[in-house]
Amino acid sequence: GGGGGDIAGAITQSGSWSGAVRLTADATLEAGVTITIAAGTTFEAAAGATLRIHGSLAIAGTSAAPVSMLPVAGATAWAGMVVESGGALDVAYATGTDVATFAYCKAGATCTLDHLDFSDVGKALVAEGSVTLTRSRIQKMANGGVTVSAGGLATITDTTLLESSGDIIIQSGGSMTIDHSDIGGAAGVYEHCNLHIGAADAVSVTR
Repeated sequence: GGGGGDIAGAITQSGSWSGAVRLTADATLEAGVTITIAAGTTFEAAAGATLRIHGSLAIAGTSAAPVSMLPVAGATAWAGMVVESGGALDVAYATGTDVATFAYCKAGATCTLDHLDFSDVGKALVAEGSVTLTRSRIQKMANGGVTVSAGGLATITDTTLLESSGDIIIQSGGSMTIDHSDIGGAAGVYEHCNLHIGAADAVSVTR
């Protein structure tokens, strides 16, 4: 159905969310279901709540009307989104703070993220599947703001990743391409490693 409202449990019908949407508890977008979060929507999530995606979720913000994604007032952070094998997450123009892992893309999942503007995240991305991050700014991460694991395929373009309490990018396998991006380098800010590559099938870093 359309509109906003409270979201929890199984999401079994395709539709569009708009206005004010609240994730009150863990929710699962079932396989075959497509949800679009309309431009200008305010999405709030309960502390620790996870949105698990087996179907397709499109967060369709615009430059004039981004989708705001925040924990509910008083909550320190929500857990974020987990995209399961066969699932798809397509994000454009989303802003927010205080999420543990914005997108955990499992093997067999596809995550396309454009114009994210987030701060105070545990991790922005975990790539076990296929992840593309473009024209985004992520600031203030915990360890491994972007984590690429075995089987993962991550492409980061025109993106700024700044300030981490640990390493900014950690790769333990898979393939990663970084182009036209700014990793670390905020003056006077501690970062352990901008790039920590323990193992990789392929790494390409240009410009």
